[in-house]
Amino acid sequence: MRVCIVDTFRDHHPVSGGHAIRVFNIAKWLSEQGHSVLLIRPSERSTSIEGRKLRILSVGADARFARLIRTLQVRFLSGMRHFQDSVLMNHLSTLRTIRTYIRSADLVQLEDPTLVGPLLMCKLYRKIIVADSDGISSQVARETFNGSSSGIRTLLAYAFILLCERLWCRLSSRVVASSTGDRQAMSLLHHLNQNKIAVVPNPFDTSIQRSEMIDEASVRQSLGLSSETPTAIFVGDLRIQHNSEAVDYIVRMMTDFRSFHDHKVHIIVVGKFDLMPAQWKIPDLIFTGPVRDLAAYIGASDVCIAPIFSQPTGIKTKVLTYLALGKITVATPAALIGLDASVRRYVTECSASDFPAVLLDKLTKDLNSAPNRTLSANVKSLYGADAVGRTYNREVLESMQGETGISGNRLYSIPQCHEKG
Repeated sequence: MRVCIVDTFRDHHPVSGGHAIRVFNIAKWLSEQGHSVLLIRPSERSTSIEGRKLRILSVGADARFARLIRTLQVRFLSGMRHFQDSVLMNHLSTLRTIRTYIRSADLVQLEDPTLVGPLLMCKLYRKIIVADSDGISSQVARETFNGSSSGIRTLLAYAFILLCERLWCRLSSRVVASSTGDRQAMSLLHHLNQNKIAVVPNPFDTSIQRSEMIDEASVRQSLGLSSETPTAIFVGDLRIQHNSEAVDYIVRMMTDFRSFHDHKVHIIVVGKFDLMPAQWKIPDLIFTGPVRDLAAYIGASDVCIAPIFSQPTGIKTKVLTYLALGKITVATPAALIGLDASVRRYVTECSASDFPAVLLDKLTKDLNSAPNRTLSANVKSLYGADAVGRTYNREVLESMQGETGISGNRLYSIPQCHEKG
C-alpha cells in the first residue's frame, strides 16, 4: 500500500516532542511492514531523504514569502508556532508539488487540521483520508490563547482553527485520537459518531536506551552534582505553553518551599527554549537545553516530575519516557490523562499544593533507587512502537476494509509479524 503522510512539523527528531515521535514511529512501523510510505513536511529548502520503504520529502518555500509569513506570525499570532508552516503547506506552489504524490497514494494521512489545501485535494481525487492527532488542536489553541492577551485577532484565530478542525474531521474517512478521553471530546465538539474515531496512543521514543557513550555518574559530574545530591528532572519543549507553565511552577516551588534548599535539592530541566525568562535564573535549577543522551540524564536523576496544569489532551510523552525507563515519577492529574490504569498506578499523583512535600519525600526516601524493570516492560508492551503500530493497523487500517476506491485486501493486509524471542 502507498501511504502519504502530510505534516506541518519541520523536524521529526524525538527532541521536538510527542507529535514528532508519534508521526515518525507510525510512518517507520508502516514502512517496516512492507508499505511504501512518504512523509511530506515543510522546510527552509526542498530536500529528500530516501529509505528502503520510508521517504521523507521536505518542501521548501520562497525566501521572501517565508519572511513575510514569519513577520505576520510574530506581529499578530505569536502563540501559533506552526502558523508559518501551515501557510507554507497550503501555498499553491506546495500543492502543485505534492499533488502527484497524493494522486498516487492509496491512503493519505493528514497530521494537522490547518492542512485545508491537501484535505480538499484528497477529496478531489477521492482518496481515503486519515485525520491523525496526538491532541485536540482547537483545545490546545484555546489554552495558548488564554495565556496571551485577548482580542479580536485571538478570537478569529481560534474560530479559524475550530472551523478547520471540524472540516478536517467531517471530510476524513477516519479520525484518530490518542486517548479515549480525546475521542469523547472530539465526538462532542464536532458532533461525530464515536465509531468514526479510532484510538491510537502516543508511542514513547523507543530509541531511548541506556547510553554507552555517557554514564549517569558522568552526567552528574558534568552538572556539578554529587552522587548524594537529591535530584529531580523535568523534560519538555519549553516553547510550548504547558511546559513553560510547569517551569514557572517549579521556580515558585523551589523559591517558596525552603526545605528544598535545606536538603540541597536540585532540579534538571531538559528541553528547547528560545529566551530564558529572568525569573527562571535561580540557584539549584539547571537548564541543559536539548540533550543527545536523554536516558543518561533521566537515569542520573532520582525522581522524574511532570507538574502539568493545562492542555489536558493527548498522552504526555514525557511521562511515558520516564516510566519506560522505570523511574519514580511524581505528576499532577493533567499529566496522566489517557494513561492506561496498569501503568498509571506506578505514578505518585498529587495536586499542586501537595506537590512540593510529596516530591521532597520521594527525593529523601528513594535516593539512588534502581529502575523498576516490571514497570519498564509494561510500558513497552503498551506504548512501544510495535505495540502502537499494531493498534494503528487494527483500529485504522483493518476497520476501513471496503472503503470506496481501494479493496479491503490492498488496504490493510501486511506481512505477518512474529514475536521476537
